[in-house]
Amino acid sequence: MHSLAAVMSAKGDFAAAEQLLKTAIEIKEEAERNSDQESLDATISLQDLAGLYYERGEYARAEPLRKQIIAKFEKLAGPEHPDTAGAINNTARLYRAMGLYERAEPLQRRAGEILERAFPPEHPRVAHAASNLGGVAVERGQARRGS
Repeated sequence: MHSLAAVMSAKGDFAAAEQLLKTAIEIKEEAERNSDQESLDATISLQDLAGLYYERGEYARAEPLRKQIIAKFEKLAGPEHPDTAGAINNTARLYRAMGLYERAEPLQRRAGEILERAFPPEHPRVAHAASNLGGVAVERGQARRGS
Protein backbone atom coordinates (compact mmCIF):
# COMPACT_ATOMS: atom_id res chain seq x y z
CA MET A 1 0.00 0.00 0.00
CA HIS A 2 2.82 2.35 0.87
CA SER A 3 4.48 1.84 -2.51
CA LEU A 4 1.19 2.08 -4.37
CA ALA A 5 0.55 5.39 -2.59
CA ALA A 6 3.81 6.71 -4.04
CA VAL A 7 2.67 5.68 -7.53
CA MET A 8 -0.72 7.32 -7.06
CA SER A 9 0.90 10.51 -5.80
CA ALA A 10 3.26 10.59 -8.78
CA LYS A 11 0.23 10.24 -11.06
CA GLY A 12 -1.44 13.18 -9.29
CA ASP A 13 -4.14 11.11 -7.59
CA PHE A 14 -3.51 12.61 -4.17
CA ALA A 15 -6.82 11.48 -2.69
CA ALA A 16 -6.01 7.84 -3.47
CA ALA A 17 -2.45 8.26 -2.19
CA GLU A 18 -3.72 9.78 1.04
CA GLN A 19 -6.20 6.95 1.62
CA LEU A 20 -3.59 4.27 0.89
CA LEU A 21 -1.13 5.87 3.30
CA LYS A 22 -3.75 6.17 6.04
CA THR A 23 -4.65 2.50 5.60
CA ALA A 24 -0.98 1.48 5.64
CA ILE A 25 -0.48 3.46 8.86
CA GLU A 26 -3.48 1.80 10.50
CA ILE A 27 -2.26 -1.67 9.55
CA LYS A 28 1.28 -0.98 10.75
CA GLU A 29 0.08 0.55 14.02
CA GLU A 30 -2.18 -2.45 14.64
CA ALA A 31 0.72 -4.82 13.98
CA GLU A 32 2.86 -2.82 16.40
CA ARG A 33 0.17 -2.97 19.10
CA ASN A 34 0.07 -6.75 18.69
CA SER A 35 3.83 -7.00 18.98
CA ASP A 36 6.15 -6.58 21.94
CA GLN A 37 8.37 -4.19 19.99
CA GLU A 38 7.93 -0.67 18.72
CA SER A 39 9.20 0.10 15.25
CA LEU A 40 9.42 2.98 12.82
CA ASP A 41 7.31 1.22 10.16
CA ALA A 42 4.15 3.26 10.74
CA THR A 43 6.24 6.41 11.19
CA ILE A 44 7.79 5.98 7.74
CA SER A 45 4.30 5.92 6.22
CA LEU A 46 3.28 8.84 8.42
CA GLN A 47 6.31 10.71 7.09
CA ASP A 48 5.09 10.18 3.55
CA LEU A 49 1.59 11.33 4.49
CA ALA A 50 3.04 14.52 6.00
CA GLY A 51 5.08 14.94 2.81
CA LEU A 52 1.94 14.56 0.72
CA TYR A 53 0.22 17.29 2.75
CA TYR A 54 3.31 19.48 2.38
CA GLU A 55 3.37 19.04 -1.39
CA ARG A 56 -0.33 19.94 -1.54
CA GLY A 57 0.26 23.06 0.56
CA GLU A 58 -1.82 21.67 3.42
CA TYR A 59 0.66 22.82 6.03
CA ALA A 60 -1.77 22.82 8.95
CA ARG A 61 -2.39 19.12 8.36
CA ALA A 62 1.31 18.34 8.01
CA GLU A 63 2.51 20.17 11.14
CA PRO A 64 1.12 17.88 13.88
CA LEU A 65 2.33 14.84 11.95
CA ARG A 66 5.84 16.31 11.70
CA LYS A 67 5.97 16.81 15.47
CA GLN A 68 4.82 13.22 16.01
CA ILE A 69 7.44 11.94 13.56
CA ILE A 70 10.29 13.73 15.33
CA ALA A 71 9.19 12.35 18.70
CA LYS A 72 9.05 8.79 17.37
CA PHE A 73 12.47 9.02 15.69
CA GLU A 74 14.00 10.50 18.86
CA LYS A 75 12.54 7.67 20.90
CA LEU A 76 13.38 4.74 18.63
CA ALA A 77 16.42 5.84 16.59
CA GLY A 78 17.82 8.25 19.18
CA PRO A 79 18.15 12.03 19.31
CA GLU A 80 21.54 11.97 17.54
CA HIS A 81 20.63 9.64 14.67
CA PRO A 82 20.88 10.98 11.10
CA ASP A 83 17.30 9.82 10.42
CA THR A 84 16.16 11.94 13.37
CA ALA A 85 18.01 14.85 11.77
CA GLY A 86 16.09 14.14 8.56
CA ALA A 87 12.77 14.31 10.40
CA ILE A 88 13.84 17.56 12.05
CA ASN A 89 14.96 18.97 8.69
CA ASN A 90 11.59 18.15 7.12
CA THR A 91 9.84 20.01 9.92
CA ALA A 92 12.13 23.00 9.41
CA ARG A 93 11.27 22.94 5.69
CA LEU A 94 7.60 22.98 6.58
CA TYR A 95 8.05 26.02 8.84
CA ARG A 96 10.04 27.78 6.11
CA ALA A 97 7.21 27.19 3.66
CA MET A 98 4.80 28.60 6.24
CA GLY A 99 7.01 31.68 6.68
CA LEU A 100 7.67 30.75 10.32
CA TYR A 101 11.41 31.33 10.21
CA GLU A 102 11.72 31.73 13.99
CA ARG A 103 10.57 28.10 14.28
CA ALA A 104 12.51 26.85 11.27
CA GLU A 105 15.93 28.21 12.22
CA PRO A 106 16.52 26.35 15.52
CA LEU A 107 15.31 23.11 13.98
CA GLN A 108 17.54 23.58 10.94
CA ARG A 109 20.49 24.30 13.24
CA ARG A 110 19.79 21.19 15.30
CA ALA A 111 19.52 18.98 12.20
CA GLY A 112 22.82 20.36 10.92
CA GLU A 113 24.57 19.83 14.24
CA ILE A 114 23.42 16.21 14.40
CA LEU A 115 24.67 15.58 10.87
CA GLU A 116 27.99 17.32 11.56
CA ARG A 117 28.57 14.90 14.46
CA ALA A 118 27.46 11.88 12.42
CA PHE A 119 29.36 12.48 9.17
CA PRO A 120 32.63 13.97 7.97
CA PRO A 121 32.51 17.67 6.99
CA GLU A 122 32.58 16.90 3.25
CA HIS A 123 29.53 14.61 3.41
CA PRO A 124 26.66 15.78 1.14
CA ARG A 125 24.13 15.66 3.99
CA VAL A 126 26.27 18.07 6.03
CA ALA A 127 26.52 20.44 3.07
CA HIS A 128 22.79 20.18 2.41
CA ALA A 129 21.99 21.03 6.03
CA ALA A 130 24.29 24.07 5.87
CA SER A 131 22.61 25.16 2.65
CA ASN A 132 19.18 24.83 4.26
CA LEU A 133 20.30 26.95 7.20
CA GLY A 134 21.60 29.55 4.77
CA GLY A 135 18.24 29.50 3.03
CA VAL A 136 16.50 30.31 6.29
CA ALA A 137 18.88 33.25 6.83
CA VAL A 138 18.24 34.56 3.31
CA GLU A 139 14.50 34.26 3.71
CA ARG A 140 14.67 36.06 7.05
CA GLY A 141 16.73 38.81 5.39
CA GLN A 142 19.73 38.14 7.60
CA ALA A 143 22.24 37.28 4.93
CA ARG A 144 24.40 40.10 3.63
CA ARG A 145 25.78 40.26 0.12
CA GLY A 146 29.40 39.30 -0.09
CA SER A 147 29.48 37.53 3.28
